Amino acid sequence: MSTGAAAGCRDKETGAYRYQRYAAYRRYLEAGNDEETRQFYSKGVLSPTWGDKQFKDRVLSGTKQSNADAAKQSTRSVVSLTQDVKSVAQYFGVSTSQFTMAKRGRGPRNIPRWIAMKLCQDYSGKTLNEIAEHFNVSSYCTISQTIGRLNRILKGDRNLLKELNMISQDLTP
Repeated sequence: MSTGAAAGCRDKETGAYRYQRYAAYRRYLEAGNDEETRQFYSKGVLSPTWGDKQFKDRVLSGTKQSNADAAKQSTRSVVSLTQDVKSVAQYFGVSTSQFTMAKRGRGPRNIPRWIAMKLCQDYSGKTLNEIAEHFNVSSYCTISQTIGRLNRILKGDRNLLKELNMISQDLTP
């Protein structure tokens, strides 16, 4: 009787030996590339849209229009950074100066500040760099990470999500 190493190990799902399972793939690799495959990969960068020029122009012009329409539909009213911060401070009954002071380490979370950052991202139309500058943060990455942290908290805290929605309603017409 042969050993497992000589005969190969049996696959639990198919019952076939592992070397048999990959035999077809091995044969494909050993055969090398055929001419059609070689030509395809020698072309370099290919257009993601197939068809003649007329078809491509028609398809791509339609996507440009739909992107513009989508942009119009998703446009939110622009609210200033200061107005965002004031609304959050007023809702939570805290001073606006708490939003520009970063607390590091293991202390209590400054959730009102995090909410203000998120609302600034959602409604101000400003870049993360501009938001970071407003909150006295050295990098836009910190704003992004903070908003991500808040989003994770919001998934499990329905009360906080309701508060965020209440503030959002006050900011938007």
